Amino acid sequence: MNDALPLQGLLQSLGWAVLHSFWQMALVWLLYHLFFGWRSRLSPIVKHNAALLLLSAGGVWFLITFVDQYRAFMQVERYLALLPDAGQDPVNAAPAAALSLSEFMSVISGFTEKHIVYLSSIYLLVLGFMAWKLLYGFFQARLLRTRGLAQAGAALEEKVAALARRLSISRPVRVFLSRMVDVPATLGFFKPVILLPLSSLTQLTPAQLESILLHELAHIRRMDYLLNIWVSCMETMLYHNPFAWLLVRAVRRERELCCDDIVLSCRLDAVEYASALLSLEKSRSLPVLSMALASNGSKGQLLNRVRRMTSAPRVHMPYTDRLMALSLVCLLMISLTWLRPGTTQAHTRSNGMPIQLR
Repeated sequence: MNDALPLQGLLQSLGWAVLHSFWQMALVWLLYHLFFGWRSRLSPIVKHNAALLLLSAGGVWFLITFVDQYRAFMQVERYLALLPDAGQDPVNAAPAAALSLSEFMSVISGFTEKHIVYLSSIYLLVLGFMAWKLLYGFFQARLLRTRGLAQAGAALEEKVAALARRLSISRPVRVFLSRMVDVPATLGFFKPVILLPLSSLTQLTPAQLESILLHELAHIRRMDYLLNIWVSCMETMLYHNPFAWLLVRAVRRERELCCDDIVLSCRLDAVEYASALLSLEKSRSLPVLSMALASNGSKGQLLNRVRRMTSAPRVHMPYTDRLMALSLVCLLMISLTWLRPGTTQAHTRSNGMPIQLR
């Protein structure tokens, strides 16, 4: 067997897995919105766990598809190695009659199989860059634990310890003032650290500062730092898939709402808490690192969070957007027949000649 076949099989299998991931993640995203996303009465923790589970399932489905495609490729190659070379191309040897729809789909599938290695090569190149970006963000976040820090003071440390006991957090939580952040952020799991910008002590009232500290402690109690690493890995692996982006955004949106509910469950004033978030948003100038969990989340989510806390009317997804999303999902599902028409599957030999298996 040709030594280049394993590499060719890996590239072709990866390319097919990338293509199939579009309809797979579309189906996963549709399931989330049908059962969780459009049901406003469900709690944020239910929606968060559902989105996280379905995102993980989509990532595992992508890997399983890759393995199955590679196994099928190698089985076909082992079978073809036992056959005598007929010396002709089955596609060119076909009669010059008009192709049926099934035959036309087979030709398209064979063409895709022959050139899919370019798609997988591009995917790997961009994946390398995305993986480097993820690792860079991780190490930059670790640097925040050692650079530009100042002692928060005994009073603030005792306040954090008291709030941690209030949330039943057994791990010791350190708090520092930082010159490297302009919004509060949480880092670490085994030794969690809360970083407060220097301006937070002057621009926030004691009640507002307490609500922000409770929000960061809520991230620690929920183990969001570890979960955020997992979500970031899924986001990196499925960077090419817009439906994966939507699920990642849902996970992060519901994560912040879960922390908001924990803060409000401590009987703090919702208006004070919302005003603290808005005040921090005005002072934010630097982007928050992907590995750090900020109290105010992303800018696009903050307005809806404030409306939710203050019982203002919520902004729902327009029906036109829902219809467009459903139409897109249906289109992707139908396009699956173009990738693999009927039960026909095209495999390419080392010389590029498509072999049809029925």
